[in-house]
Amino acid sequence: MEKILSDRIFPTPVSTGIKLSPHHVEVQYGKLAFGGAPQIVLFANQDQDGDKKWMAAGSGFAVLHEGLISIVTAGHVAAELKGKPLVLIGPHGSVLVSPNQCRLLFNEEIDLALMTIPSVELAELFGICVCIELDDHVMDAADSDVSALYQLYGYPLAKNKYSKTSGWKINGFRVSLGKQQPVPARSKLLDLELPLLAFHIDLENMMDDQLMKDNRLGALKGMSGGPVLRHAVGAEHGAGKIAGIFLEWHATERTAVVLPAAAIKAALQTWGHRNAA
Repeated sequence: MEKILSDRIFPTPVSTGIKLSPHHVEVQYGKLAFGGAPQIVLFANQDQDGDKKWMAAGSGFAVLHEGLISIVTAGHVAAELKGKPLVLIGPHGSVLVSPNQCRLLFNEEIDLALMTIPSVELAELFGICVCIELDDHVMDAADSDVSALYQLYGYPLAKNKYSKTSGWKINGFRVSLGKQQPVPARSKLLDLELPLLAFHIDLENMMDDQLMKDNRLGALKGMSGGPVLRHAVGAEHGAGKIAGIFLEWHATERTAVVLPAAAIKAALQTWGHRNAA
């Protein structure tokens, strides 16, 4: 399957930016303890046509591959940001990144993007960068333990606003995903030879980072690119790995579509050399 993913699914991505060397940032790597929160990045860009207001655009997270840290997000988020100045907001701080200060690789067809930025900016974002292991064995529902708990993390647009007087007010969301479902027929990813995961969205299990419930399905907008964590019940006290990246939500079917971590790993292997090219 890995060879199929590499050879047939991952065509040459759009590539913008500069040459980057392997990072020199303090990194912690492993599983996420149950109840812990992963390090999430908020992508924000500036409206170029209106009042130049900064707006939340999507979510992302860091992965470690062959000594290089990449920030993973959705391809449609990267496409919206291409060529624009953007702000990345992490758990430790924020950085303003111009197009010539980063390397951005993305492909809208498979809706995946990898961004690399210099070590100074990484340290500003994360302090110590915590990279969670990819659970690359889960390719679809048939491979998954039905007793596992899947949780999505990200920054919904409706809850993350910029004010000229007070700056950004950051509010992350955690959504416990429900039973696995068929991928909706209108998914733009359905016709591709991609392994996909799809989950029912349980409106009773949508919570912000203050553990306050929000049962509006629209709260998911802006969480594109956020990680989906898989906590295996009973194994290592529920320690979790990244099962995939959230790409789509379908209101009618109340279904979230997730690209599995195996596809992220294949992209890192297939596109990775371009980060240093």
